[in-house]
Amino acid sequence: MAYRASDINGDKYVNDTKAHRQNELKQQQDQHQ
Repeated sequence: MAYRASDINGDKYVNDTKAHRQNELKQQQDQHQ
C-alpha cells in the first residue's frame, strides 16, 4: 500500500510541476505583449 500511495503522490507532484511550469510560461508571454 505504501508503494501505491507513493505512486499517487508522485503523479500529483508531476502534475503540480507541469501546472507550475505552464503558469511560468504564460506569465512570460504576458510580459512580452
